[in-house]
Amino acid sequence: MSLPVAVIADDIELNRAILNEVLNKEYQVLEAANGREALELVEKHRDRIAILLLDIVMPEMDGFEVLEEMNRRHWIEDIPTIMISAETSNTYIDRAFELGASDYISRPFVPGIVRRRIINTILLHTKKHQLMDVVADWFFRREKSNEVMISILGYALGLRCGEKGMHMSGVSRV
Repeated sequence: MSLPVAVIADDIELNRAILNEVLNKEYQVLEAANGREALELVEKHRDRIAILLLDIVMPEMDGFEVLEEMNRRHWIEDIPTIMISAETSNTYIDRAFELGASDYISRPFVPGIVRRRIINTILLHTKKHQLMDVVADWFFRREKSNEVMISILGYALGLRCGEKGMHMSGVSRV
């Protein structure tokens, strides 16, 4: 079985090396030096990506532009994304969350904290999708139950009115 993929997008090689060291035992780590490369990796491997670590300030495309493109392509719902940056301004942090980032980690990195926050982000993302599946299933079952109940009541009413249930059955389908 292959390892889940972690994408690290940062223009500073040392930052990528530090994060790679934190992740490489549990993940297949793919690295991008700019936003455009990050999008290419996401497009190519998006079904296998467990986490995307995305810097804000990068050449070609910054992290915000990557998030905007991920939103346009509807990938942000499926790929938990943690912003990694030396920027600590509330403006940057708020914008990252508004664009769909799951978390925000400021540099310098503390490996143990980074690892824990990545695990928590992935778990939260997984639980969210499981809960969405449960709710969707519940609504589907309730809708089917309502359709059955309407059909039964329509048939019973039709029998009572002497139409053998056929008229009300037809009305319930309209």
